[in-house]
Amino acid sequence: LKGKYKLKVTAEHLCDVWHKDIFNELVKHDIPIVYGPLASLGYKVELKHGFYQNAKLLMDSNAEFGLMSDHPVILTTSLRDTLKFFLIYGMADHEAIALITRNNARILGIDEHLGTLAPGKWASLTVWDRDPLHLAAFPKMVMGEGTILRKRK
Repeated sequence: LKGKYKLKVTAEHLCDVWHKDIFNELVKHDIPIVYGPLASLGYKVELKHGFYQNAKLLMDSNAEFGLMSDHPVILTTSLRDTLKFFLIYGMADHEAIALITRNNARILGIDEHLGTLAPGKWASLTVWDRDPLHLAAFPKMVMGEGTILRKRK
């Protein structure tokens, strides 16, 4: 159906995928993945086999993917913490940050407006008091579409 009707298709969740061939099949059909939530309890069927080790399989597949939180059940604040599983398996810091910024914007088809900072794009960003991947990192300022939404004194 994807090809016949020229549909834009994504594969959602997939934390219980434990075999690289499934990810590779999605790559073969040019289906991006919105992966997550990771590191939550297996309280739902789709999270039962959601082990952090599956992140390595996803990385090795070369699939286009971003991360999801399943908000409001699992808060969006979990996204930054989820990056640790990809860092454990050797993903570079900037690539990990892209999983919750650039990659998601690209998958949604809104990357001409959001996902990276560039002239002409909407300035939606967070300024951190230190490396955002540091455990104690805290937002100093949050800006949405060029407007300061929160600023820490």
